[in-house]
Amino acid sequence: AQFPSAVKESLAKLKEAAADVVANNLWTAEELEKEREESGSCWEYHKHLDAAVARVEEGLVEREEDARLVVLALVASEHILLLGVPGTAKSVLGQRLAMLCDGTFFQRLLTRFTTPEELFGPLSLKSLEQDEYRRVTAGFLPTADIAFLDEIFKANSAILNTLLTILNERKFDNAGSRESCNIRCVVGASNELPESEELVALFDRFLIRKEVSPVSDEGVLKLLSMRNPGETLCSDGDNDGVDCDLQFTGDLDGIIKSLSSAADMVVMDEDACELMKDLRIFLREKQNIDISDRRLVKATRLMKISAASDGRKKVDNIDFLITQHCFWNEPQQQVAIREWLWDNLTPLDRESGNSLTQMRFLLDNLRSEIMSILRKTNGQIDSTLGARSEDVNALDSLREEANRIVTIIQEQQNRLVCDVEYLARFIYLHSHPCSYATFFFDFRLVI
Repeated sequence: AQFPSAVKESLAKLKEAAADVVANNLWTAEELEKEREESGSCWEYHKHLDAAVARVEEGLVEREEDARLVVLALVASEHILLLGVPGTAKSVLGQRLAMLCDGTFFQRLLTRFTTPEELFGPLSLKSLEQDEYRRVTAGFLPTADIAFLDEIFKANSAILNTLLTILNERKFDNAGSRESCNIRCVVGASNELPESEELVALFDRFLIRKEVSPVSDEGVLKLLSMRNPGETLCSDGDNDGVDCDLQFTGDLDGIIKSLSSAADMVVMDEDACELMKDLRIFLREKQNIDISDRRLVKATRLMKISAASDGRKKVDNIDFLITQHCFWNEPQQQVAIREWLWDNLTPLDRESGNSLTQMRFLLDNLRSEIMSILRKTNGQIDSTLGARSEDVNALDSLREEANRIVTIIQEQQNRLVCDVEYLARFIYLHSHPCSYATFFFDFRLVI
């Protein structure tokens, strides 16, 4: 008669102890702050990155997301494609990117008749006298820091192979030798997707892809009310006390090197890898998008840079929001990718072996098995008190299984609390657009 009440009392104490353990080990926002303060953290650069985004989008309407993406492309040493109709400030974004790094800016409008001389420089007459086929590249694409190539998919076969080599390898073949190019980032622009198969490789060279839409009806009111739309306080001479110094002069290489080194130390845990695998399957089976291994690796690197810029040493699921700008082949696919990501951001969202329902099912089964063994031993859990050794061994195995499940639940709970914290900051950020410079620079906040 005393056995049921004794078991009930023991279970109550066990639940109370488990609750205390979970509460004591729960992830808190303070842990993120501690991680940011550790040596090797790149959190110290967030003010520079905030200022860079603010400078790129200054005087523009509804271009914060585009500004974040072009700055991300710059610090990640990747190329970005802006897809949209003319007159949506695509070239302005490229020009301001060049201003950030105090570098040379190269801009060309490509046509079907664009010649190699227009992009790569004229032939050196002096070299031709010596039977050497060398181009004078000063002031052209091979020597530029930032380039803006408009109507990129009008590139013809005469320039395509050389352009691909510059984009992919940052090398230029000149007079029989291969020269290094200083190009940091190429901003490509087009109002249409590539139509021919030979341009697919060019499309693939742009890791980040962004559709740039005209200003919305609501944004038009702000645009029309501006004194000089598209101009900055620094460009019109009336800076009103604003610091017009270039944000990255002398610091860009250091920031890129530090972020790259920090990204090397950022890890993708099992849950993040599982999410990437599920995303790849979704894209292949539901969107008919085959993600190459190279693009997958580059997108993962981009997420690690996102984590490093936030002072973290592990990729968070919300870093995956960046992939919506990496994996689409047609603009409408971005919406499907974004919706899938929002539906699968937390471990409990996905139909995996660690779902909440399955955890509850496993724990219920464990409780039933433990209760069954305890009935056999009359509540004794020690062989010295009369319990059979096989029953004690079975209880030990069940205890290990329970600890394993508790560890999984603890990890999921911590990740969920972490995601809630980031989402809270995300929602506040976009509810108070004028306040974003006071928050951490987060490349994930590009939806």
